[in-house]
Amino acid sequence: MSFLFERVDAISSSVNGYVCVTDERILKGRKTPEDVLVICNPSTGQSVTLPKIPKLKKMKRTAKSFFVYDPIEKQHKVLAIARVDGRYVHQVLTLKGTRNLTWRMIECSVPHYYPGPKCICIDGVLYYGAWGSNNGHILVCFDVRSEKYSSIKAIQGAVEEGATLVNYKGKLASLRAQPNPHAISGTSASFEMWILEDLEKHEWSSRIYKLPPVWKDVVAWEVLFFKGVTATNEIVLPPKTSSDLYDVYYYNFDKESITRVEFQGMRPFRKGWGSGVFTLLNHVEDVKLI
Repeated sequence: MSFLFERVDAISSSVNGYVCVTDERILKGRKTPEDVLVICNPSTGQSVTLPKIPKLKKMKRTAKSFFVYDPIEKQHKVLAIARVDGRYVHQVLTLKGTRNLTWRMIECSVPHYYPGPKCICIDGVLYYGAWGSNNGHILVCFDVRSEKYSSIKAIQGAVEEGATLVNYKGKLASLRAQPNPHAISGTSASFEMWILEDLEKHEWSSRIYKLPPVWKDVVAWEVLFFKGVTATNEIVLPPKTSSDLYDVYYYNFDKESITRVEFQGMRPFRKGWGSGVFTLLNHVEDVKLI
């Protein structure tokens, strides 16, 4: 199933069979591109373009948007954060059908800046890294149901550049490769995982996983990145570059085994801004119409 976009800037994680695409478009009567959010169902090929995020005075382009889900009320929501005159404003849209969708301003009680691209939503709570008011890395928490913010005292290695937030057995965790935290390849020797053991006490534990000798032979010179962890405790490692040959690697924690899956039939992608492959984890088909 394919969709037609102009310049895809980001694709959210799959949420109950749906994804949210941030598409850069030059709208009618405009000369500069703007971010347009589109909810897509890859199973049915349907898509719905969300209402334009209300522009405020001196508001720059949307800094970040998150597609989240409240499992208690069974509601999908989109959280959008935009920069306005040196500060950030937060708006939420609740998806109730496709009619009368409106954005609402909400208050943020946790001052933070530059919300990072790495995020994870676990049991109705969104976690993402950002810069705090003291110019240090922090972990921001957004409760999808109450729409309230809080923060977690994070270990520096769990949130600094190069770390990937993942869901490990229902707990928030962070992965970093060693010795190069920005990518993992055949030359990588191990990776570190920080696990948030107690949310209330902000207690973390750390584990080092040494990669088996066969790792360098299987991966060779491929440059990979952490995408997440599956429900069967396998780390998913897609390549950083795309081509007509696209291999995704799975590393099993318990068995210390490596599996390479080759995706066939993918067309070569045109080179240029916004081209590439987005890998989605734990996608479940939903054939209900939007």
